[in-house]
Parts: sequence; C-alpha cells; structure tokens
Amino acid sequence: MIWTSYFGNWRKFPSGYRQVSIARGVPNGIKSIELSSFNCVRPTTILLSDFKDGLITKELYTQRYLKQLELLNIEDFLLSYDNSILLCYEKSDSFCHRHLLRRYINARKRLELIREL
Repeated sequence: MIWTSYFGNWRKFPSGYRQVSIARGVPNGIKSIELSSFNCVRPTTILLSDFKDGLITKELYTQRYLKQLELLNIEDFLLSYDNSILLCYEKSDSFCHRHLLRRYINARKRLELIREL
C-alpha cells in the first residue's frame, strides 16, 4: 500500500513505512525522509513559483501538473514506492499536487492503490 500525507504529520505515521518526499526538497531536521527519484512527480520550480506568485489558477496548475505526469511510468513508480508514505508540505485539506498525483494514478489503474493518511 502507498499512502500520502504532509511533513507536519510525520511523527504520527505508522511504523514500517518508507517516507518519501514528492516535494521540491525535504524539510531540515527530518533525516528519515528521502527525496523521490521520480522527478516528474515533483512540481517544477516554474510551476510552483507561478502558482505561489498568483500567476496561474488552481485549474491551470492542475492542467500543467497532469501534463507533467504523462512522463511517469506508473508501474515503475508503484513498484518503487510500495509500502511508502509520499509527502509534501500542504495539509490534507489544502490544494496540493500529492492529491492530484494520487487521483491520477488511482484513475489510471482503476483501483485505489494510493490513499491519504
């Protein structure tokens, strides 16, 4: 099983799961979290700054991010991150690329393979 969550929740994670950042980096001081080797799941610097600077809407961010995910080999990703928690900065109820990633993969596979903690 693959889970998603946010960095601020890391102390509440169940034991035995690999913790993987799908953000642009990893917060200082949390040494147990590795950076994903799948670059296409992390928003590009330009995409992130365009959104944070208010230059694009959530809808345009979503379109651009989903286009970026077309580069993802879903099978390889699922095999690489089985028994993992995929992490970024936004809280569970906030707009975030990890929700887009989770929905994208679950829709493509027609199964709920990734869930939010």
